[in-house]
Amino acid sequence: MIPVQRGIRRAASGLLAAALAVAGGVGPLHGQTEPADTVPVLTEGPLGFEEVLASIESRYPPYLIALIERDLAEGRLGQVRGAFDLELSGKVKDVPNGYYEYSTVEAGLEQFLGLWGSTIFGGYRLTEGEELPDYYPERTQEDGEFALEFRLPILKGGAIDAPRAAIDQAFIDARAVDPFLARLRLDFLRAAGLAWAKWVAAGLELAIAQASLDLAVERTAALEEQVDAGSQPEILLVDNEGLVVARQIDVFDATQKLQSAAISLSLFYRNEIGDPIIPGPERLPELLPIVEPPVELTENPNLILRALDQRPELVRLGFDVDRARVDVRLARNQLLPTLDLAAGVSQNVGDSLYFDRTRTELQFGLQFKFPLQNRAARGKLMQAEAKEAQAMTKLVFARDKVAAEVDKAIAMITAAERNAGLARRAVELARTLLEAENLRFQEGASDFLDLQIREQKAFDAQRKAVKADLDLLNSWVDLQIALGERPIIR
Repeated sequence: MIPVQRGIRRAASGLLAAALAVAGGVGPLHGQTEPADTVPVLTEGPLGFEEVLASIESRYPPYLIALIERDLAEGRLGQVRGAFDLELSGKVKDVPNGYYEYSTVEAGLEQFLGLWGSTIFGGYRLTEGEELPDYYPERTQEDGEFALEFRLPILKGGAIDAPRAAIDQAFIDARAVDPFLARLRLDFLRAAGLAWAKWVAAGLELAIAQASLDLAVERTAALEEQVDAGSQPEILLVDNEGLVVARQIDVFDATQKLQSAAISLSLFYRNEIGDPIIPGPERLPELLPIVEPPVELTENPNLILRALDQRPELVRLGFDVDRARVDVRLARNQLLPTLDLAAGVSQNVGDSLYFDRTRTELQFGLQFKFPLQNRAARGKLMQAEAKEAQAMTKLVFARDKVAAEVDKAIAMITAAERNAGLARRAVELARTLLEAENLRFQEGASDFLDLQIREQKAFDAQRKAVKADLDLLNSWVDLQIALGERPIIR
């Protein structure tokens, strides 16, 4: 795949050499005129595809913003881990005026263990003041009471509960950040690659338009000599001047197109401090790069499997399925009855104020609770299962879409290769016809209009060849993106 671009930036001399010697000969083409108002750049030399992509990966603001998602995920994970924080509690109660006047101070530590939803609590309570009757649970001996309690949910909240489900999902979200960033990176690389290729193609089109203008301008002097000598009618000068004006308009339009493409490219191409660089025409490569096929297009099934294995959005959608399954597990657990086991031990210390508080006290208990209709839990389970099915359907469709994108990219490459080959052949034929028409014009066997038509067809063929090469390059980029790979163009 050799693009018909070599020499375009040097004023398309191969195509136009025969046309320059009109009516006694005209001198060589002038060099390409640079567009006016060139925007200065910070670097020199041709701006390559890889340089633009490297700028994306290191200095493109939307990508840098997306990288912060890692910190956000870590923050969310830290937030839900708060369920395992050691909790300090305290309470003060004072009854300064009443049948019994007393004060109570309580303090404790509670820790959610996470082991089958268990929780452990340890605390201290001291009550001072008047002696209290035995139906006051706050009463303690002189130096207070120490207590330790253990709670274990046997059914509901045992295998999973809301805090542990949130932690599981936060871990999943943290793992899903990398494929999310990888997908964004592919999108940005593709957009940057296409912007760069469009800019280079716009430069080649400007070179073609400039070469066309230079030809008409340089032919003017030769025609003036022939008109003065009486060998050509004066109307040819008017005709050629009209051609010069038309081609000046083409150069202006091509210049504007190049400047617009350079501005679009500057969104992706940035300097070391992140400021956009609008590359000037002096940084244009001489041609669009020759594509080295990264894969064998005949191996469609293998390419599809490769894409299914590498595409980051499929990984991310898989994490969405995992997240939905956590909700399903939680919802199914919430259908179970509440059956909690509690065990505790307490010991009063200090001088005895109450004879029934002198011994170590052990406590065991079970608590059962179950809503008979259980509609809230059933509704949550229905929603969770629906979301799981929804996530699975999205993943299946995404896999189908990836396969279709690979097939489409291969079809586009096949068509683009065919069109590029035809475009190159059209350039060769247009060159041959232009040379023959120029010879006939010099021999007086053809008129100036026929020569103009041949010239225009030659330039149009070159423009189509540039577009065909651009389409081919873009198709290769699209295929590599469809495979989930970083574009490589040499």
